[in-house]
Amino acid sequence: MLRKRGKYWHYQFEHNGVPYWGSTRETIKSKAETFEALKRAEVVQQTGNLMLRKAPLLKEFAKRFLEHIQKRKLAGSLDADTERCYRNGWRLLETTDVVHMRVDQIGVAEAAELAFPGGPSNANQALRTLRRMLSYSSEVGILRGVPRIKLREEHGREGIITAEWEALLLRFAEDPLGDILTIMFDCGMRPEEVMRMRPEHIQWDRDRLLVPYGKSMRSKRYLPLSNRMRALLKARKIDGEWVFPGESDSGHRVTIAKQWYAAVKAANEEAFLRGLPPIPSTIVPYSVRHTFATGYLDDGGDIAALQKLLGHHSLSTTQKYLHPEVQKAAEIVNKRNRKAVVLPDILPDTNVRASWVN
Repeated sequence: MLRKRGKYWHYQFEHNGVPYWGSTRETIKSKAETFEALKRAEVVQQTGNLMLRKAPLLKEFAKRFLEHIQKRKLAGSLDADTERCYRNGWRLLETTDVVHMRVDQIGVAEAAELAFPGGPSNANQALRTLRRMLSYSSEVGILRGVPRIKLREEHGREGIITAEWEALLLRFAEDPLGDILTIMFDCGMRPEEVMRMRPEHIQWDRDRLLVPYGKSMRSKRYLPLSNRMRALLKARKIDGEWVFPGESDSGHRVTIAKQWYAAVKAANEEAFLRGLPPIPSTIVPYSVRHTFATGYLDDGGDIAALQKLLGHHSLSTTQKYLHPEVQKAAEIVNKRNRKAVVLPDILPDTNVRASWVN
């Protein structure tokens, strides 16, 4: 069907129950009819992959996308953590102007201009969600192609927990925070992984823990059960469904934020009395995981093994967790320099660069 609106003829037809409409950009009806016939042929041939109908706004398409990931989670093809990341990513996108744009209008430039609260890690969670939404719109025939949206550059967390801070935190941490932190210090688990631990995940006879879920397939892994982890888990006398039960709908504990801040406050008061530096606000529970990774490599651990312990899909992700000790680098340089040959006629012993060698 052709209708003239203004000076241009517009086409409108259906194919397999899907409506298509738009301007032919033609003022002569015979040319408009030819344009419409070509469009119909394209639709039949490519099954609607061309953008012949008006694409929905991102906020309208979001409902369909969220229903899709919910169904995938129920079907077992998407884990709960990934679904949670997508939902949080959409929550961040909802605060931006991109929600009022049609999905076919969103490209690399528009994504690069988006601003989000927090650091680049937060922004990338939103951008990954946007990329997945556009990819899904292509899968269902709304878009012909998907723009290659670039992620923001992330830097590893700078804060690691010193031995003094660890001792203070574990001393003032109330139950169950102390046990949760101890497990994280000894095997590098994520906080949410510890809080979702079930009794059957503890394999006492093999001295290991099973992490059966996570953000990727690599997140599903076995972790070592240290002596103090074994001792504290035995002392908990677990008799329910969860190792760390809570009052949430899930039945297990879901947050340690209040206990963490209380422990940090008490630890800093004690640090002040002892003349120790205070625990800065940049240190958070997740810093325990970074501390484990750093300590593992400092003590001779292998980075490939560490990747498996942390449950990372790529080695580049593992590298962001590393905080090599500057002092150890200096020791390596000093060891090399001690092997240097001193030439007194060129560098006299009074020269500061050579005097320490002897």
